[in-house]
Amino acid sequence: MVSDANTLSENNLSDDELIETMYPIIKEHENAKPFPYYDTRWNKTVGVGNNINNKKDFYGTNWSADNMPANKQDIDSCLENLEKEKNRIQKERILAGLNPNEHNYKADYFAQFCNINIDDDTMRQMSIDHMKGDLKSLRKLIQNFDELSLNKKMVLMDYMYNLGPNKFTEKEFSNFIKGARTNNLDLMLKHDHRLGIDEGRNIWTDKTLRKDLPNKK
Repeated sequence: MVSDANTLSENNLSDDELIETMYPIIKEHENAKPFPYYDTRWNKTVGVGNNINNKKDFYGTNWSADNMPANKQDIDSCLENLEKEKNRIQKERILAGLNPNEHNYKADYFAQFCNINIDDDTMRQMSIDHMKGDLKSLRKLIQNFDELSLNKKMVLMDYMYNLGPNKFTEKEFSNFIKGARTNNLDLMLKHDHRLGIDEGRNIWTDKTLRKDLPNKK
């Protein structure tokens, strides 16, 4: 079950407490996987939605193979297998008249191509580091972030984790961000729907924000 912010008695949490609160929520939203896979835009990903598309990031990940630290051969083999499968799927999509720059395979499909994975501690730490960066980005984007309620902070952290600072921008989400900057709950609720994500995540967003409505506990 996803944690409920209402179990927390105060909104003025430290960054570590905010991250601790959000980790199980983000983990569920991102459908965490311990093995490397391609997201729908062909970004290599692992854990709680962490992008490891950069070769340095991929090799720098704390991989295991058969409960032992993975060696370079294990990682090389994984990358080679993933690339081969990517090429196969892209050719298949081109022949079918589909966009080769995306795909609709589930993350679990790609587990068969690698024998490397990350453990729970690594998964958690990667997500924590991700959220620490997100908080810095949020405070630049929304200067009054620390003055907002816990529920608004949680929603904004989910937005930033999900979209990243290059997509969660004033240009793309002008009204929603304006609502946060002015602490206008009605404006945030009116514009809290994200396209292209699982609808359950949108429902969680709306439900979480509505906890700030008067007489809502």
